[in-house]
Amino acid sequence: GDNQFPPAMVVTARARSFLYHQVRLLVGVLKAVGAGDILPDEMPRLLAAKTPSALPAMAPGTGLFLAGVEYEGVDLEYKEEGRTTDATVEHATSRC
Repeated sequence: GDNQFPPAMVVTARARSFLYHQVRLLVGVLKAVGAGDILPDEMPRLLAAKTPSALPAMAPGTGLFLAGVEYEGVDLEYKEEGRTTDATVEHATSRC
């Protein structure tokens, strides 16, 4: 049958830490490159600008979610829809 959901992208981001809106900016840039709004060759210039205002629009916060957090040497668990799951993966999805 027909797909009832709009296209989605899944981004897995792993880092020691993240800056404010860093993942939303990353997803916005990936979307802009994928849509052909900016060329991959433009990335060095955009990064050299060292300001978010040089980047395409960040992904909206709606649809993005943190699936989990992992700390080295720490055993964490979190509850999701009534079940307990090991917290091992960080990722965000956005319906753009």
